Amino acid sequence: MLSNHEIADMNYCRRCINQKYNIHLKRSDVVVLQMMYPCARCGEMKHPVHAVKWNARWKLLFAHARKRKEP
Repeated sequence: MLSNHEIADMNYCRRCINQKYNIHLKRSDVVVLQMMYPCARCGEMKHPVHAVKWNARWKLLFAHARKRKEP
C-alpha cells in the first residue's frame, strides 16, 4: 500500500499516479500543492499531488506498480 509520505516524495501529478499504479484517483480525492512544478514522471508543469484524502485512502490498498513498456 502506498502511503501519503511516499506520494508526497514522488512529486507526480494525479494522471501519472493513476497510470503508474493503475488506480483511479479523482480530483476530489487528492490534495495538491498550490504551486506548479514539473512532474517527475511526465515532465509537464502541473500541481503535484501532496496527499490522498481520508475518504479515498481505500483506493491505495489496490495500488500496484504497472510495468512500463519500453518503446
